[in-house]
Amino acid sequence: MTGPLTVRQAITYARRLAPLLHLSHWQIDGGDLLPASEDDLARINPTYGRRLAILSIRDGLTDPTLIRHTICHELLHLHLESVVNAAGRATSLLGGQAKWLADEGVREAVEQTVDKLATLLAPGLPKP
Repeated sequence: MTGPLTVRQAITYARRLAPLLHLSHWQIDGGDLLPASEDDLARINPTYGRRLAILSIRDGLTDPTLIRHTICHELLHLHLESVVNAAGRATSLLGGQAKWLADEGVREAVEQTVDKLATLLAPGLPKP
């Protein structure tokens, strides 16, 4: 790969990794190119009730090891989508500060879990 990763390259790569992560039943499509100033390196948005996810990446990514970890991380979110949805339904019964605290706790736990799994799994995956 030469130059920054494009959305098309990211989707092709994500589709190549999906079966290796037991996600071949998901359709991965391309989203936006996130501005280089964006905090997130990438973002995946699953469609509720379908096995469709939209992957967006940050402009300017060039390091193959970072790209592999980032795409692996985003794909692993799909394994936890049902947990996130169930937690969202449960926290909707709470109000105000309690709902916010519960939602943030779930969000942080999912991010930490996904990133730890990506740290373990990504090195065994092919680079882009």
